[in-house]
Amino acid sequence: MSTNVLLIHADQHRYDVLGAHGHPLVRTPHLDRLAADGVSFSHAFTPCAVCTPARASLMTGCWPSQHGCRTNPGAEAYRPADASLATWSRLMRDSGYTLRRVGKYAGELVVPATDHGFDEHVPRNPGYRQWRAAQGLPPRAPSSGPFNLFGHVDDGEPQQMPLAWEADHVIRQLHEAAESGRPWLLRWDPSEPHLPSVPPAAFAAMYDPADVEPWPSFPDPLINKPYIQRQQRMNWQVEG
Repeated sequence: MSTNVLLIHADQHRYDVLGAHGHPLVRTPHLDRLAADGVSFSHAFTPCAVCTPARASLMTGCWPSQHGCRTNPGAEAYRPADASLATWSRLMRDSGYTLRRVGKYAGELVVPATDHGFDEHVPRNPGYRQWRAAQGLPPRAPSSGPFNLFGHVDDGEPQQMPLAWEADHVIRQLHEAAESGRPWLLRWDPSEPHLPSVPPAAFAAMYDPADVEPWPSFPDPLINKPYIQRQQRMNWQVEG
C-alpha cells in the first residue's frame, strides 16, 4: 500500500526556534504536537545555505555543484537547476500519485511546478492579494530596511493573513486528494517565518521585544571578517 505524504516546507525556520526544542520564549503548540507525535531530527543539514539552490537540491537530490543552481533569482550568476535532471515529483506522478502544491516556488526549476508532476500549484500571489482586497483590507504595506526585510504589524485578523489563506487551500487539496482514490503527496511552502515578519496585532502582542535575548555573538564587531559580513551590522542598523 502506498504512503500518503504531507510535506510542510517552512522557509528559513531555525531548529532552535520551537517550543519542542526548548526555546524559552517562542510558543509553537501545533508544531510541538507534530514533533511529539513523530520524529524530530536534531542533526539535519542543508546542502546549501542559500534558498533557491537548497530548494533545487530538495527537488533533484543533487548538490548545487551538480544541478547548477547556485544563487537566488536576481543575482548575476542565477540559473535554475539543470532541466535534464529527474525530480522526485515526476517520479511519484509516474508511480500513480496525485500531487498538489501550495505556496512558494522560488525559481529552483526552469518550468512551473505543474510541469514537474504537480496537478495543481496555488502560489500566494496574485491570489492572496485579490482575496485580501475582496475582504475590504488595504494592500499590505511594504516593509522597510535592506531588501524590505524589516517587518511591521498587519491590520488584519489572524484568519485574514496569507498563511491562513494558504492553509485553507491546503485543507481543500487534502480533501480533494483523499477523494481521488489515488495515493497523494501535498507540499506546502509557506514563506514564513522568512523575513519580513508581518504578524497580525493579536500575534505581535504575544511577544515583548525587550524579552528577546541577543544571541551570544551579537556584540561581535566582526573585525578582520570579510567585508560582506561587517556590512551586515550597518544593513541591520546595529551600527551607523
